[in-house]
This record gives sequence, C-alpha cells and structure tokens, in this order.
Amino acid sequence: MAHAKTPTRGAASCSDVSPAREMFDNTFLIKFAQRNCLPTEQFQLAALLNMSSSTIDDITRDSKDAVIATFKILEKWVQSRRRKTNVTAMFDELATACVTIKRSDLVDFVRCGE
Repeated sequence: MAHAKTPTRGAASCSDVSPAREMFDNTFLIKFAQRNCLPTEQFQLAALLNMSSSTIDDITRDSKDAVIATFKILEKWVQSRRRKTNVTAMFDELATACVTIKRSDLVDFVRCGE
C-alpha cells in the first residue's frame, strides 16, 4: 500500500504535480524520442528525470539542471539534423512537461509523489 493515494480537493499543488511525475517517467521519454525520430541516446541525460521512488531525492536536486541540459541536447540535435519532423510540436510537448515541474514547489513534489 505504498502507492495509496488520497484524493484531496484542497491540494491544488498535488494535482498540478501529478502529471509531471508521469511526463518525466523514463518510458515517456523513450516513447517521445521514438515518436519524433530522435535517437534515444540523446536522452541518456534525461534519464535523471525518472520518477521512481528510489530517485525522488535526486530529482529534487537535479531536475532543473537536467531539464535545461535536455533542451540543449535536443536543440543541438535539431539544428544539426533538420529532420522533416514537427519540431514545434515536439518542443511544445516537452516544454509542457518542463513547465509543470518548474511551476511546482519541489518540496510539494516529493510529498505528492509519496
């Protein structure tokens, strides 16, 4: 029962944070890379964002740096390749997930993830 979740109407931060946990799951990043024809090795650094309970303390320390680094990797890759992919949609999808994390207080993030 470690994954028991009590729905709380008043806790807006938890509902805001919940999608971030799913969005930055490593599986999501791999699917994201495949869907956008990106080589998955470009996302090795982004694996820091895997939201398993064992890494949640690392995420609170490293997530912002990892998000910035992930954007830099993607940007460099897109500039060097100029693939026929919807780059705007790709960045929008990733940016949505990043904004969700940045908007949340990381302390609340850990509490919601418990």
